[in-house]
Amino acid sequence: MSLAVRHPPRAVPVLAKISARERRVAVACSLAVAATYVLIAGLDGALGVPRNDDWGYYRTAFDVLHQGWFAPDPFTRTMLVGQVLLAQPLLAVFGSAIVPLQIFGALFAAVGLWASYLVVRHFLPVGWAAFSVGCLALGPIYGSLAPTFMSDAPSFALQSLALLAGVTALSATRRPLAWLALSLAVAFAAFSVREYAVAVPVAVLGCFALSRGLLARHPGWGPDAARVRRERIGAAALGLVWLIGAGTLYVWRAQLSGPGSAPALHWTAPAHNTVRVVFTCALLIAPAVMLFWRWPHTPWTWRRWVALGTALVLVLPRALNSPNPILTGNYVSQGGAYPQTLYGAQPAVISTPVWDAILFLTSAATLTLLAAVLEAVLTWVVCRVATWHARAALPSPAHPRPETEPNAEVTGDTGSRHTAYAPWLREPALVLALVYSLAMILTVLAVSLLVPWVGDRYLFPVVPYLAAALVWWARRSAPARHPRSSRVVGAVGLVGLAVLGAFQVDAAATVDGAKWRIGEALTRAGHPAQTIDAGLEWFGFHQPGAVLNHFDPHQGQPFWVGLFDDAHVCVRVTRVDPSRPRHVDTPPLASLAADGLFGSRFLLQVRADYVRC
Repeated sequence: MSLAVRHPPRAVPVLAKISARERRVAVACSLAVAATYVLIAGLDGALGVPRNDDWGYYRTAFDVLHQGWFAPDPFTRTMLVGQVLLAQPLLAVFGSAIVPLQIFGALFAAVGLWASYLVVRHFLPVGWAAFSVGCLALGPIYGSLAPTFMSDAPSFALQSLALLAGVTALSATRRPLAWLALSLAVAFAAFSVREYAVAVPVAVLGCFALSRGLLARHPGWGPDAARVRRERIGAAALGLVWLIGAGTLYVWRAQLSGPGSAPALHWTAPAHNTVRVVFTCALLIAPAVMLFWRWPHTPWTWRRWVALGTALVLVLPRALNSPNPILTGNYVSQGGAYPQTLYGAQPAVISTPVWDAILFLTSAATLTLLAAVLEAVLTWVVCRVATWHARAALPSPAHPRPETEPNAEVTGDTGSRHTAYAPWLREPALVLALVYSLAMILTVLAVSLLVPWVGDRYLFPVVPYLAAALVWWARRSAPARHPRSSRVVGAVGLVGLAVLGAFQVDAAATVDGAKWRIGEALTRAGHPAQTIDAGLEWFGFHQPGAVLNHFDPHQGQPFWVGLFDDAHVCVRVTRVDPSRPRHVDTPPLASLAADGLFGSRFLLQVRADYVRC
């Protein structure tokens, strides 16, 4: 019996593995998806209009163009510095135009899809990598964010590029510190756009430190000890430089919005938000979660029963008879995307039976996700305990080890002495994807200490990486005789998510376009633009004054009226249910109906507001 140690094989950078044709196809598909987003916005009248919070971003970018300095308003909480600087060449050519900046956002969305595909291609074949990225591309959030000037898509693109460079740093045999420096530089650019990108350096530096720690403990696995020591010192220095730079930028940016009151800490917010974050993530990666619904074809061990029982205890109390929503909301809700940006009660965009079915499937996906994670953890713990017992039973280091390690059930590697640590060196992209996803979710929950509200768009960056990790685990644990069932289940789930995504993206663009068109019609009728409340975007974009440091909410008025000093509303746009029109004494000044997908119809009405005018 041979006692030779077989070292875990090092990963090969993905750009060296895939063909030039595949790279070109990935670029073309990413651009095609982004172009589809732009086309939907154009057909629905949402191209050339502010959407959601980006009205403030346009004002800031235009101020930089005309006045020469960066002065974001207090309502804009995101970092935004890098995004505005990157957009200045476009503004220098096209002036204060909205459409070029929306194309700018769509191109970044394409880059994000391409880069995330290359990251997950490190550990998945072509079809499953495309499937994982498709959970994001076809889902209900990305298509609404892409053709906008929101900071989410540019930050995600830069984060994915940083992760791609980070994977190369983890797997490179030459100049790993150079790749690490590149990863941190791109991560800093992402941080300058959106501060949630701090999850990237945490993940990259953490994985780099752990991998070098393993190499230091086992010199025969890789470079010599002196080189490993230099790499660890270099990584620590790069991390310190990044931390100083990011901290300086954050403090400088915080001072630009003017003095504010000390933020109150919401100690219970992370606990409350954790449940909704898990449900929301389960919905967004539901096609990947559904791969585990093939469990009837696999042996049921005690670990699976324990995992399923624990998941039932955790999920059922929240899914059944709960007065609180199980999703975080904002883009995925029964009332459509960001319904709170238009005054008044918002009728449902999705019918109650359909929405109940979505919530039921979300609960089932959450149950499956938790059970799969718990089973994986239990399997790892059991195998590690078995390995420790096997090693303890050996009388001396010279005693031959078993041909098959007890933890081979997890790794699929037999006869290797170091199977427990092999994933760190063999699948660095998988480990980095998981660590990044966990770091991003924890960052979102930590921020909720200061801002208790969490939106689903904060979570979409983890979608392709969590989905890819689940696909990897499902393929490893699935019986080889059922590959076709995996493809069928995955395809059904992806089609279902795409239907929901198409409806939500189209509905958001339809309502946004209708709000802007009715606002323009009112200006042509003689109403000053700043006195028209056609929603948050219109009202905020057209106000001549600056946003107040301390918002002054007005009784009976939407919050955006209180953002400005001495704001006046003479006419107000509201949305009503076309199937149940309201019966009021005063007829509306104007109405506008817009049709969406699957027979949906949106009705906006204009009424005078003599109180604030």
